Amino acid sequence: MIKKMHFNDLFLHLYYRYKLDIKVNHEHRCGRFVFWDRQCVDIIGVSASELKSQMLAEGKDDPKAFPLVLDELLARTMVLRVKVQPSYNQSSVIRLSEDVNLIKKVLDQIGVFEVFF
Repeated sequence: MIKKMHFNDLFLHLYYRYKLDIKVNHEHRCGRFVFWDRQCVDIIGVSASELKSQMLAEGKDDPKAFPLVLDELLARTMVLRVKVQPSYNQSSVIRLSEDVNLIKKVLDQIGVFEVFF
């Protein structure tokens, strides 16, 4: 959450942002991917601020409440194109796709991964 405050006119803005951590396991190796606000809005289809407003409108103000739209991510299948930077021990997601044909092609080549949120 990013706060913006102007002291002259006592104006306060709250900006909510996504941060989604995904852990992928494959053949005794694992990788961790972090999706930030821009990627999450593309994947989920709604901004974090809009989702927070929807939850408040539904009467869900518990900070630990888990919105249904995020729960639905568990049922989705995606393929990622990743740029690996071993010297920095990190990777970047270059492209994400839910194209069924592309997913099948990748699965035929490398098999199934386990994903944990």
